[in-house]
Amino acid sequence: MLFAACCAGLPWTEPGTRVWRAADALFPGGAPLYRRLVRALCLPVLALHAAEACYFDRRLRRHGVDRWSALWWRWASSCFVEGVMAFRRFDAVVARKTAAKDGGKML
Repeated sequence: MLFAACCAGLPWTEPGTRVWRAADALFPGGAPLYRRLVRALCLPVLALHAAEACYFDRRLRRHGVDRWSALWWRWASSCFVEGVMAFRRFDAVVARKTAAKDGGKML
C-alpha cells in the first residue's frame, strides 16, 4: 500500500512542494533518487502483482472457487494488492478447512 501511495503521489513530487521536501529529508539519496526509483519500479511492481493474481486464479479454481464469482473477486483483488501475503492467508484458510473436514471423519 505504501508503494501504491508513492506511485500515486509522483505528480506532487516536484521541487518546492512539501512532498519533495519530505522525500529530500527522509529518503537516502534525496528526492531526485526517490522519484527515479519510484518511476523505475512502478510498472515492474504492477506487472508482478498482475502475474501473481493470474497464478492465484489457478489455485482458486483448483479449490472450487468459480472465476468471476464474488468470492473470486475478493481473493483476486486481495492478491493483487497484498501479493504473497494473500497466498499465505489462502493457504491458512485451506489448511484450516481441510483440518476441520478431516477432523470430523472417523478413521
